[in-house]
Amino acid sequence: MCKINDGKLIIHGNTISLDNIRFLDKNILRGHNGIVAFGEDTLLSRQVAVKFWLTLDPKDTRQKDLQGQLEAKKGAQLNHPSFAQVYYGNRIEEYFYIVQEYVEGQTLKEWLTTS
Repeated sequence: MCKINDGKLIIHGNTISLDNIRFLDKNILRGHNGIVAFGEDTLLSRQVAVKFWLTLDPKDTRQKDLQGQLEAKKGAQLNHPSFAQVYYGNRIEEYFYIVQEYVEGQTLKEWLTTS
């Protein structure tokens, strides 16, 4: 269960607060590896997407951490209009996350079903 309350993200009962990020009350997207929440970088005044890798077993986060770090490293090396730019990645509590460019539009799932 994930929700946003007063600019903070709540994941499985844990309140997540990131420096300079205020989470917005938009839909939280859920996928195979975790969630994507939308926010505002209050320092740089820009909208961002924050992706969290979640595991079914909170005690076993190593695999998701490695998966998230690998995706973050690969994404940070890309500079192409078809890919959202990765700004930075980090870990808070048991969650690895990346902050990346927010791109308005369809999700991949929506695009695949309408194309």
